[in-house]
Amino acid sequence: MQATMCFMITKARCPVVKLTQQSATLDLFPISKGSVTAWGSDERRVTSIAPFVGQDAEVSKRLAQSIGAGFPLPNRRIETKQATLLWVGQRRALLIGREAPDLRGLAAVINQTGAETVVRIEGRDVEAVLACAMALDLRRAVFVNGTAARSYIGQMPASVSRISDTTFELRVPRSMATDLAFELDHAMSAVASR
Repeated sequence: MQATMCFMITKARCPVVKLTQQSATLDLFPISKGSVTAWGSDERRVTSIAPFVGQDAEVSKRLAQSIGAGFPLPNRRIETKQATLLWVGQRRALLIGREAPDLRGLAAVINQTGAETVVRIEGRDVEAVLACAMALDLRRAVFVNGTAARSYIGQMPASVSRISDTTFELRVPRSMATDLAFELDHAMSAVASR
């Protein structure tokens, strides 16, 4: 999803607001150094789902009926043909790629589309680059495909998930896109200079 940028134009001597869409990663990504490349990922519809107390099983059942997978376990990312479910905290997940099923009375459901900067980072040395930027053990033997975690990249709260052996997805608040680009560029430079 893209944010809206506002600027004034004049039409018949009257100022008129014209809105254009811009990506959070515009002019910041891609970044490529050594064997690692980071690029802004096209964001799809994102919905935060937080089951109310005692409603976890019913929420999981409705998600399974709708997209083919139930509510994710802690530290998991589930990919289906219809959507992605990403664990992002205690009793909270993001449904990415489609609208949530009807969960009225069962969960807090909030549209989060465009609220985060989403970056994919890939390459032979991606684990070393991310080790410079965050305090998580992201080695393949520990952080397998489909694993997700919450951590910090520099001072930014972040969600990190492994997509494949050499690819990760990073999510930070949209307002921190520039900081994310700086941290990744710095870490990539450090690893590439070795």
